[in-house]
Amino acid sequence: MRTADIIKQAATKAGLGTMDGISTNLHTWALGALNRHYEQIWRVYPFREQKIVSLDVTATAGSPYLVLPQQVEALRALRSATDPLIVMSELFLNRVDPAAFTKTGTPVNYWNMPDSPVLTQPAAAGTITVVSSSTADTTQTVTLFGLVSGLTAREELSLNGTTPVTGSLSFSELVSVSKTQTTGRVTVKRGADTLGTVAPWDWRAAYRRVRLFPIPDASATMTVEGTRRFQPLVDDDETPMLPKCIEPLFCLLVADLHEFQGNYEPAGVERSKAEAALQIVLKHEQAVDDEDFRTYPAFGMFSDGGWPVSDTSKTGIYSLT
Repeated sequence: MRTADIIKQAATKAGLGTMDGISTNLHTWALGALNRHYEQIWRVYPFREQKIVSLDVTATAGSPYLVLPQQVEALRALRSATDPLIVMSELFLNRVDPAAFTKTGTPVNYWNMPDSPVLTQPAAAGTITVVSSSTADTTQTVTLFGLVSGLTAREELSLNGTTPVTGSLSFSELVSVSKTQTTGRVTVKRGADTLGTVAPWDWRAAYRRVRLFPIPDASATMTVEGTRRFQPLVDDDETPMLPKCIEPLFCLLVADLHEFQGNYEPAGVERSKAEAALQIVLKHEQAVDDEDFRTYPAFGMFSDGGWPVSDTSKTGIYSLT
């Protein structure tokens, strides 16, 4: 069901509109309420639609950091072309091997780092350019925070639509990139190099980042398994990425519209309907997970460390190589 249809039907049921249309102000209010419930369900319940599998990223030779694409919310697993990488505490690794931070080789461990504001840091110190994908973005501000000549510095740049705007400070590293709400996607560049982007609905850029041990001595492809970053509903023709949750979302929105009018009794009824519908969805999801579990290999196919071991005598769908 499209976003516009969810809102119109909810407003009609709550007595605040018709399927022929509702007021612009009510539509904006309802969209915000719908997104709040959508995000809460997204973050509380790990539905299968949130999963990303077999997403390949490249580890750069000589760089200890691996920055993940912006659509990755949380990292579940990381592996090289041949072996899984094991997550390890930075403090523990430093205790058992004080030279861990300088060793090079094939990565076997990783630990999670704070988010990076860009996918790629500037190759050398230089001024930063920002530009929007929409001509409507002419009053918004992009705020840069980072290192200039080894010292922390801050710079604000006012967007000029699709015309690039370049700052005056020479940043060697960006620590934070934030903005006010925009219509288009904002791209951050240094010269001709694109460093990263910020989505219209985000107020700051955030890329998940891990540190590899040892530091890669050659470029290598890593496979990431993670969960999708939440993306709010923006356009009327969009549909939620959790299609099974449309009914709970609809009931929650109807409840909000009733409460908006001070009708608390029907609002309570709708919230009860939403909870019942959500429980049915969760039971179905659990049943699917149970079926998946039955297809896992027998324990004898795993090594002592718990990882699948390759059997070169097997081919086709049963081959792990």
